[in-house]
Amino acid sequence: KQGEGVYGRFFNPGGQPTGGATRVDAGGATSVSLPSVAASAAGSFQVVWHQRAPDKSQQGGDGIFGRLFDPSGVPQGDPVPIDTEPTGDPMNPVVATDAGGNSVVVWMQDVGVGEGFDIWARRVGSGGLPMGAQVKVNATSAGNQVKPSVAMNAAGDFAVAWESGPSGGKSIFGRFFTADGVP
Repeated sequence: KQGEGVYGRFFNPGGQPTGGATRVDAGGATSVSLPSVAASAAGSFQVVWHQRAPDKSQQGGDGIFGRLFDPSGVPQGDPVPIDTEPTGDPMNPVVATDAGGNSVVVWMQDVGVGEGFDIWARRVGSGGLPMGAQVKVNATSAGNQVKPSVAMNAAGDFAVAWESGPSGGKSIFGRFFTADGVP
């Protein structure tokens, strides 16, 4: 419904709120959901979410967007699109950040009719802008690849895990990448 948004709120180390809710997305989308957040050692943080935007040309108008914030919660620019595949509906984004503030965003997306979902990743620089192209994480496309999870070490190397297979026969898979995004 109109007027939905992604919001964030700061808490001190004792778990007490330090202010009110802050709007993360820029507004204007028909629907936003599934936010994920990761912080760097220096305190900056990257927020990502799924958004149905009327001006996005993808099938269904869906996209994955991200926005960088400084340690005080001040946005460092406007929200930016993370996914670049012109077909399919991306969803379920997750994010991890290294010590220097570089991030990786991972999501699931159906990019072909009847082919099921694949897992995709894209690196985001410490300035909040995507670096390089999005890459397909899973090596096989048999069945659906869903429910991605990601972790990143201080140096920027990252691991992605996901669920794969038809119902009743699911398995968990994982793949490791260097900080440059090379498997």
